[in-house]
Amino acid sequence: MTKINWNFDLLDHPVNNWADIRIETPSIHKLREDIMQFVWTYAPGAAVVGFSRAGKSTALEIIGNKVTTRKGKKVPFVYYSALKQDGQTIRAMYESICDFLFLPMNKRPDLKTMKKQLITYIAEKAFEYSTQQVILVVDEAQRLSIRQIDVFSDIHDHVKIFYKVHPVIIFVGNLEQLTKLLERIVKGENEHLEGRFFKRLTVFRGLDGVADIKYCLNHYDRLRYPLDGPTYTQAFLKNEWDSGFRYSSLAPLIWSVFREYQKYNNLDSWGTENFIGSVSVLLSDYLPRYGIEENVDEMVKNSINACRLTSSVVNFVQ
Repeated sequence: MTKINWNFDLLDHPVNNWADIRIETPSIHKLREDIMQFVWTYAPGAAVVGFSRAGKSTALEIIGNKVTTRKGKKVPFVYYSALKQDGQTIRAMYESICDFLFLPMNKRPDLKTMKKQLITYIAEKAFEYSTQQVILVVDEAQRLSIRQIDVFSDIHDHVKIFYKVHPVIIFVGNLEQLTKLLERIVKGENEHLEGRFFKRLTVFRGLDGVADIKYCLNHYDRLRYPLDGPTYTQAFLKNEWDSGFRYSSLAPLIWSVFREYQKYNNLDSWGTENFIGSVSVLLSDYLPRYGIEENVDEMVKNSINACRLTSSVVNFVQ
């Protein structure tokens, strides 16, 4: 590949800081619609499962300010990411949640005080948005025990009874591990948890075809930085843009290159985070340096490798 000039004036461009790029992929759009349905039907809870690194947490961050009630009011998100704990007591669970949400606690807080702080905090979020609903997201739910999940039944009941606020508690986790936990929950002795939280389940996937890739690349052809400036594609490939090139036209090639990785590594789909990293590196680095006329497939491979689609450790030990 022949190296050409590269514009170093674009180092502050969002594409060069791709970890902060937020694109609503088709899967994220579907998840938002599912959560909207949970809210509109006053569902007490649901489960969201997907393979590791599919982009579940990022999806929830994007969705967070876009879920509304039937009347069009935004519904607040309260986000908690479960931690691995040595103890599985009820007190330890409450302490973990309060600590994650930065709620004020003494060095040895008592259970009653923590519970009151937590349910008050959740209810106040709803009041802040002038709604009677709130979404409590429990991320990394595969780390919880059944006993710890039961804590959220207690939280749900207290918020609803004492504050007349309806929480929708969404448990999010990796497909294989959380599925095993759900298999234990559906047994008879845990029927109360199944009926409350796990009658509804949605599967979150990454990008899964040429159409998904093109949908996302269209954002690079449309988004502008600054708001009255050139599109993302235009900023890095001005001459090509002026000649009619659009980043979305590379969707079939990019997908075909990924398919090689997918088949070899038995991947379910292309995780959102890795995809955004890969196509951002391709646009900000390789294409401006070497052009769009030839060896683009090699540049796509290099971009995917740069963002570590697969583990170097796994490849080494194999």
